[in-house]
Amino acid sequence: MAHLLHRTPLLILAQLICFVAYAQESCTPPQTRAWLWITADEFRFDTLWFGFDSTATYCIDTHLCEYEIPWRTIKKPPAMVAFEDIRGDTCFGNGSWLDFRPYYARAQIDTHMITYGASWQAVFKFRWSRTNLLSICDSVRLVDIFGGIRYNLRMDLLDSLDIPRSLSIPLFLIRYGAKQILVDVNSNGKTIPSQAGLSQNYPNPFNPITTIRYELPRESYVTLKVFDVLGREVATLVDRRKPAGRYEVEWDAESRTSGVSTRGGHASGVYFYLLKAGDFIQSKKLTFMR
Repeated sequence: MAHLLHRTPLLILAQLICFVAYAQESCTPPQTRAWLWITADEFRFDTLWFGFDSTATYCIDTHLCEYEIPWRTIKKPPAMVAFEDIRGDTCFGNGSWLDFRPYYARAQIDTHMITYGASWQAVFKFRWSRTNLLSICDSVRLVDIFGGIRYNLRMDLLDSLDIPRSLSIPLFLIRYGAKQILVDVNSNGKTIPSQAGLSQNYPNPFNPITTIRYELPRESYVTLKVFDVLGREVATLVDRRKPAGRYEVEWDAESRTSGVSTRGGHASGVYFYLLKAGDFIQSKKLTFMR
């Protein structure tokens, strides 16, 4: 095992290159990420990547190099490890080696579901770096899906877990807190994002108030508007020039005075919010439930 562990960084780098190459379009994985390395009797290895990005969603994000594992769409392999959608949503496909989540609050909690299996009596060896984990969150817990009856450990205090196939149970990887990796500081001592981004609103679904966060790497003229499913504008939340930085704005779907302009008193349903900042344009879906 010693010689294999010595090669771990190279193996992880090789897999990262592979999944970037496989992606259907140009992509860049987030800077704020951590890895979990799993072997099955030192015969097969997989690396799961997880973390945060302001542009992430809870589905497959190809621009962040997330994709559905190709071999799971063809046949069942002799050994497999993957993130599955904890919500049972079909948008996550058959699973992925990457699962990045939107950043919405410093104290947010994120849960990933890990499934694994083999066609022989393998021993699955989970390995990770505590330093790497603590660079993106405050603490991490690995718990079986039955609430910790068999497996319940603090990953930020340990660095490994061995599970025989006969006792294999899907696991929840639960991250507490969120640390964004920052790359620049302006003259006022405030951090500057490395790229423009629009985060998923929180909470979602909501009633009646939700918060939308966005990031600007440079000064830009910004508009943030809300539309209904027919494409009609229902609210303008931002319409002005803004310096580089991180911002948040609330939308009250029942108020007639929320934002720059709004009609208020909206019906329950699906809406879309659109951010334009210079040449950056991005939209996301939100759900209002009375």
